[in-house]
Amino acid sequence: MAIAPIHTGAATSPLSPQTAAGDSHAPRRTRAPVDRARAIWYAARVAILLLAALRSWDARHDVSPDGVAYLDLSDAVLQGRWAGLVSTYWSPLYPLLIGLARLAFAWTPLATPANEFALVHVVNLGLFGVSFVAFEWLVVEAAKSAAGWGNHALVTMWGRVAAYVLFGAVTLAMSPPSLTTPDLLVNAACFAAFASILRLERCTTPPNALLLGASLGLGVLAKSFMLPFSLLMLGVLALRYRFRGAQVLAVATVAWLIFSAPWVAAMTHSIGHFTLGDTGRLNYIWFVDGQQPPNGPELPAATMVGTGELVPGLGLMREVNGTNPLWLDPARWYPTLRPGWDAARQLAVLKHSLQYYLTLFSPLLLAGALLIALADVKGLRVAWRRAWPIVLPCAAGLLAYALVYSVARYLVPFATAAALLVALSVQPVVPTRSAAFRAALAVALVLTCEWLWGATRHFLVLPLAMAAALPVYIVLVPHRRVASIVAAIVVALLVAAAADQCPVSWYPFLIFVAGLGSWLAVRHATVVAGHGKAARALRHAAITAALCALVVRVGRDTREAITGLRESGSRGDNSSWTIARDLATRGVRAGSRVAVIASPYDAGWARLGRLHVVGAIPPSRASRYWSLDEATQRAASKLFADAGAVAIVAVPAPDSLPQGWARISGGAVLFISRASAH
Repeated sequence: MAIAPIHTGAATSPLSPQTAAGDSHAPRRTRAPVDRARAIWYAARVAILLLAALRSWDARHDVSPDGVAYLDLSDAVLQGRWAGLVSTYWSPLYPLLIGLARLAFAWTPLATPANEFALVHVVNLGLFGVSFVAFEWLVVEAAKSAAGWGNHALVTMWGRVAAYVLFGAVTLAMSPPSLTTPDLLVNAACFAAFASILRLERCTTPPNALLLGASLGLGVLAKSFMLPFSLLMLGVLALRYRFRGAQVLAVATVAWLIFSAPWVAAMTHSIGHFTLGDTGRLNYIWFVDGQQPPNGPELPAATMVGTGELVPGLGLMREVNGTNPLWLDPARWYPTLRPGWDAARQLAVLKHSLQYYLTLFSPLLLAGALLIALADVKGLRVAWRRAWPIVLPCAAGLLAYALVYSVARYLVPFATAAALLVALSVQPVVPTRSAAFRAALAVALVLTCEWLWGATRHFLVLPLAMAAALPVYIVLVPHRRVASIVAAIVVALLVAAAADQCPVSWYPFLIFVAGLGSWLAVRHATVVAGHGKAARALRHAAITAALCALVVRVGRDTREAITGLRESGSRGDNSSWTIARDLATRGVRAGSRVAVIASPYDAGWARLGRLHVVGAIPPSRASRYWSLDEATQRAASKLFADAGAVAIVAVPAPDSLPQGWARISGGAVLFISRASAH
């Protein structure tokens, strides 16, 4: 990040890893600052990894519906059925890694069903480390590129720490290792691809192009979105170098095809016609066209064939494999649906996504607006020429998700890389007298947009506190640096407490005061220290305040994780294994088919028990089932029995159970057969 270099004597020495490992015979007075920087860098790395480990440990017994599907796919690795990894919805790299981990730990307790979810979190923690390494590569390449632009921030001690804080805060807040999804793999692939692009900017050679193609190819195997995104990145490469880079483009494309082409061929062979996957199609018809997704409150219509009106909402999944067939193969339930265009629905989705972005990225948006406001038009043009090969794909990635479905974990690599490159490429210039006005206007506009269009009021508190702290720091920093930092923190805390409690009608006044304060503070600092120093002080303060705001979000999540670990409640109990074990003791053992009066997406116990859900009554219809008379309940049981279910499991179960039901941990079970269901 663009933070003033640390002076360690008469001159500033770039504290790069190469410099830090320099001549051991150097005088101690030049070696000590380097050693101190290395110690702080290592401490920052360790702190981030420890926070990631804490989040993983807190969620060790939890798994998402996606995680269950990936575990089901990983069974193919243990059984040697490589074709079992092929799915037009799920990508193969994540379940492959889970399967390999299960093989590697087969001799340990982690390989037992009781600890299977914990093993997935071990894999995720390793992937977090991989994404961290890829981000460090991006930082190294960005530092070298920025040095050519005259910006040495990333080779300074606190500049490198700021970059680590950006990665740790954004990743831990939006894509922590506690989520059993392949997003950390995608993060690593994107960071590596961006680093390769920067490397190619300085050295256009085939080996660097090979790194880019391989990074994008591995990304395709991690997530289907990376296939069109890879084409965009290759297009950026072609646009950047045109004819003089034909060899580089060819090498990158061939490397990418080596990874992606066999996967496309495998999907095509599995369904009998050419396909690039069904993920994009299904997500569009669910979240834009408004079709009922399989994980909605109602089951897909395809599951209700033959159930009649006996129990509305009852669904059957005959002749299917996996713990939850609904989510293991979503394309099965929507074979004929195709995306349709409706401008009104598309605009509604885009509006919702932009509201989400305003809320999610409020600190980064405020800091970015201030950086841009402090540069002139010429400086912004230079910054665009420097950063567009990274910023353009990041913007395209954010827009692509905004058009369909936005979740924080999808956006991490694009937001992180864009923030890093904007901070490095937008250089401070000697501003004109209008700098104070532009800074005040940037603060007011961003806060107003977040107040009018942000998703929730709660997330406006952080940027308001940032905006209030900036003028305090700028006014005081020429006199006493420590006092300015303390005063800015105190003001930020006071404003955050007030904004969190005051009525919404007060927000326009608070926004006006924040903008006016920024204007007055920059004008005052300009008089005291000059235009350049005032602009640099505001720039550094904005970046630091944004990072602090992100750290606050991570701190909240960490506090919740620590609280959960201290309590002896459900977080410390492996409730899914307890249910699976109780069912096994009652005869519902591995390989059995069951029906559920619950969401099949919350049936982690079925995965641990190696059970197959073949029928369900969703939670939205559960109360209707419990109110049925005995004859109708027997008829519903017959439908489940005909689908192969040996038992019906209700999690949770009502206080009063019908005859024949037996209680288990967290719910109840009813044993059924075709004979008894009549």
